[in-house]
Amino acid sequence: MVGPTTCRAWASNDMRNATMSKLLVAPAEAANSTISLSPIDLAKEDPELSEYFRLYAEAEAADTARAAGSWYRAGSGPAPTQGGVWIGGTILTPISTPPANSIISSIGYSWDNTNLRGWASQVSVRVVIVASTGAWEADVTAANTGTIGVGALSIPANAQIQFQIKVGTLQVSLYQPPFIQTNSVTVNYTY
Repeated sequence: MVGPTTCRAWASNDMRNATMSKLLVAPAEAANSTISLSPIDLAKEDPELSEYFRLYAEAEAADTARAAGSWYRAGSGPAPTQGGVWIGGTILTPISTPPANSIISSIGYSWDNTNLRGWASQVSVRVVIVASTGAWEADVTAANTGTIGVGALSIPANAQIQFQIKVGTLQVSLYQPPFIQTNSVTVNYTY
């Protein structure tokens, strides 16, 4: 803190005032100055910050090595005429082939639940994923929109996906059956 004694000392010494005024540069003058960089040893000066920058660079390199992409498809949903069996809709596939060795990380999905009519309590809906490495299913009855996390399964990004519906357990013809008008997926993948 600057006290009265310090102020009197500066005021009585014109040389110090002259030096101080030379050090205080107006912003407009500073903007025209040339600024040069000087090397520092950040590991010695601030080891924690140096480690942070090192870890950040490693993470950036890993992200660059594992790029990400996605594909979106929509189609007509299933329209069953018989109960007790799984009926599929349009098979959804990528329009263009994802890069080789691409792996699905998640699947965002949506299916139209406005045409279940009085059958809603008897309807089961699943997403079936078929790839060269196997087949999987996800029960999506409870939520007509959501995300399916599949990263740990290593499913190829060029997999085929189909929404399927089953009405009840009895294999009989259905009167005014429920149907899914449209369904869609957004497949997120890494490569």
